[in-house]
Amino acid sequence: CLETLAARLRARSVLPRGARAHGRQGMLLMPANSWILEGVRRAEPADRPGLLAIVEASNNFSGVEKACAVELIDLALRAVGSAAPDYRLLIAPGPQCAPVGYICFGEANFARGTFDLYWIAVHPEARRRGLGRRLLSAFEAEARSLGARLLLITTTAREDYLAAHATYRAADFTVAARIPNYYAPGEDQLIFGKQLTPPSASPPPRG
Repeated sequence: CLETLAARLRARSVLPRGARAHGRQGMLLMPANSWILEGVRRAEPADRPGLLAIVEASNNFSGVEKACAVELIDLALRAVGSAAPDYRLLIAPGPQCAPVGYICFGEANFARGTFDLYWIAVHPEARRRGLGRRLLSAFEAEARSLGARLLLITTTAREDYLAAHATYRAADFTVAARIPNYYAPGEDQLIFGKQLTPPSASPPPRG
């Protein structure tokens, strides 16, 4: 299941671990090292209900895909705080810091500085607000800080993913490969890529 999930791409109020209320209006403050970019932070275990709500509300995921997404979320949340997790989660928080969008990614096996985007999703009620682009920017910033030289997004060429493709292109990802009939007859696979360093540059040392 985890081998295929990379090909696809109103939670209840949850107070994330480490957050604290401040001020008369109860504004939430997260630890400074939680935030990657303005409006995007690293996920915490307390975000799980909100993350599952996003997956369940996504109408372009099949039942199998939703099960894969949940499995990835759980793997990433269990690894929170570890030095080199296989899966990393960033979220776009909404009211009271509960997630309304998230992105999951990790460094590719047997590659130096290549990072794969495994999943990106925004709650239907929070779409068309630029959250997808913001999550992609945070993905790039976090990957760069980890020594990334190449970002990859593997997805379907189906028409219901055209909006996602447009978001990738707006973030300067380009189609590096197209495999005809990969998922089913007539359903191609697309691989979007973004080179962060010149191909001739020396690869970063293995950590």
